[in-house]
Amino acid sequence: MEKKLSSLDSSIKELKDEIISSNEYKEYIKAKEVLDNNKDIKDLIKKITSTQKKLVLGKGDNNLDEELDTLYEKLYSYEEYNEYIEASTKLNIIISDTQKELENYFNSLME
Repeated sequence: MEKKLSSLDSSIKELKDEIISSNEYKEYIKAKEVLDNNKDIKDLIKKITSTQKKLVLGKGDNNLDEELDTLYEKLYSYEEYNEYIEASTKLNIIISDTQKELENYFNSLME
């Protein structure tokens, strides 16, 4: 059993390396770095977060919904942000598909 677990561990590490070496992962990292270096976008995301907190806590005035919509419109106007969202979505699909395949495999062992 220990040998099988060791083999499984090795296979999972190979799978991880395959994902990390994929174009989707590389595009995600590149887009994330661009986003992390854009002060305007980072500030806008902080403003969105603080506005959302005010809404949840019931603090502030009645214009918070409109303000939040305006902030989101501005955020989505940045091509860098949209590229990050697209790259993140592609990577998440790969990870999700891999997770489903592993789950199906392990479930088939239990039948």
